[in-house]
Amino acid sequence: MSTTDAAPQPKRRNPLATAAIVVVGIAAIVAGAMQIYRGLGEIAGGLGGKAKQAIDESDKLLAEAKAQTVAAAPLFQELMTAVDAQGLEAARQQHREAGQKAIADYAEAAKDFRQAAEKADEVATGETNTRLTSFLKKKSESYRQYAEVCELNRQLIAAVLDEANKALEPMMAKLQPLIQKRDAVQKSADAASVEADEMVKKK
Repeated sequence: MSTTDAAPQPKRRNPLATAAIVVVGIAAIVAGAMQIYRGLGEIAGGLGGKAKQAIDESDKLLAEAKAQTVAAAPLFQELMTAVDAQGLEAARQQHREAGQKAIADYAEAAKDFRQAAEKADEVATGETNTRLTSFLKKKSESYRQYAEVCELNRQLIAAVLDEANKALEPMMAKLQPLIQKRDAVQKSADAASVEADEMVKKK
């Protein structure tokens, strides 16, 4: 038997199966954001009661958003991996519930991210400390972008579950711009979050 016969080629993975991987990073970035939030007192020289309450509320919303993204990511991955391994029809039949749950989780996460951004904006409005204002505005920007990432993930999953998409290759071609947009927004959100965190570290 030849060496070629003895070494079967590994199966090429469907690009859709890897589309879910990047979303896991949201939880790590959000966790870092919550820790940095607790350092706001150092920037502001002390926070007033209303500002502290709003930040605490934002903190809780971020925790909820993190929990939702952590719950959604493996469900998203399950569906996409099934598409790779089983094909569209079988994946829809056997993993539709996982996909629908992921859609719901991302919807909740997007809502929580937006509300967290609103709380950050609430503190920034009328704030005289320019460093604190810049920090909060940059954090708000990142949270709104993370919300958009969640919405784009919902669209990806919905397209995979949509029976109108009959064939894999045409569907993949249609989804590539959406995946690219999601990745670009994710990158921008990460950069905004890191930029805000660097503001805290500067003395």
